[in-house]
Amino acid sequence: GDGFILVGQSDGTVGGDQSNPSKGLLDVWILKIDKQGNKIWDRRYGGSGNDLGRGIIQTPDGYMLTANTSSPADGDVSEPSRDDLSGLQYDLWVLLLDKDGHLVREKRYGGNGFDYVNISIISIIEINKYQINLTTDSSLSGDITTSTFGGTDYLVLTIDNELNLITQHRYGGAGNELANKTLPQNGVTYISGSSWSGISGNKITTAGAPISEDIWIIQLDASNNKIGEKNIRANKENELRVSDGWNNGYRFFGLSSSDAGYDKTEGCRGDYDYWLVLTDAQMNPIWDKTLGGQGRDWAQAAVMLPDNSIVIAGRSYSPPSGDKQAPLIGDEDYWVIKLRPENPMAIGLPIQAAQAGRKVRVKWTLPPYAAGTCIIERELGEMPRGHFTQIGEL
Repeated sequence: GDGFILVGQSDGTVGGDQSNPSKGLLDVWILKIDKQGNKIWDRRYGGSGNDLGRGIIQTPDGYMLTANTSSPADGDVSEPSRDDLSGLQYDLWVLLLDKDGHLVREKRYGGNGFDYVNISIISIIEINKYQINLTTDSSLSGDITTSTFGGTDYLVLTIDNELNLITQHRYGGAGNELANKTLPQNGVTYISGSSWSGISGNKITTAGAPISEDIWIIQLDASNNKIGEKNIRANKENELRVSDGWNNGYRFFGLSSSDAGYDKTEGCRGDYDYWLVLTDAQMNPIWDKTLGGQGRDWAQAAVMLPDNSIVIAGRSYSPPSGDKQAPLIGDEDYWVIKLRPENPMAIGLPIQAAQAGRKVRVKWTLPPYAAGTCIIERELGEMPRGHFTQIGEL
């Protein structure tokens, strides 16, 4: 590619890198830069209310962008609010831009309540068909044709390249569900978010502690039918976002205020900590790490580098304490951590075992954090769960 494109929101005036005047309280701001970080162009869109940029993808003709809007029909927003409170709640706003960022078409979607995109990755299902997930508490009204299960639910929309609404599907239980991030992979879409519901609605997985926020991941096929689901559980407030896959499993990152228990193996360092979870292909947690200081620390991105280390980045309010060594510069700072797992063998994959006298030799493949294989040997009587009764290929 020829650079990068960024989307967010701005309340600034013309000056610096901001080339366009304000349209309301907060406007969607799109910035295209080259590989050296130099600005190529910037665009600004919105109405008189708050318009918050959330996600963007490249299309054959330009870009598709998702945003939240509370604006009435003014400025660049052509349709009135769908909610019952005259624009005090948000609707989904989708914009089509040409290759230079100029507005080609825009469309508003919502009902009589709260329809909000958190972290949006627009999934391309097939040519000219796109999938967007959001959180809603709207009942049957406006563009919403699905009934609520309780409080807020996941809502998945399919639209075409002219922004016509094709299908919608809703997922949730009797409590609140907050959709967070989407990961399309191998024909399956994974949506991660938070859930306060037990088994109810169309949720069939159990909750953790009686009053806790668990991580609820659903798997959807190309028609947005739910083909699987999983809870990652802890005992207090938690938020995880699904990231790209690793070693036939998945990586999740976010925040947690939970003590050790359920799927969380380490206690809380402060108010909230970074929480990284690695799962197998069935999304069963097999390794997790808690990192933080005495304040609030919130991981917002995680990536695996070519050297197989993991970099986690986010926001921190903590002074030097716990796992944090860097001093606090202001009220809230960026905090970046690079790490390897403490015990990579524990999350390796057993590939073979063989009898060798009174010992059993087990060979493990290591995950991407380390190259090659690792050989471990143990006496039969030393095995923590008793003796082997059969040795063979795994």
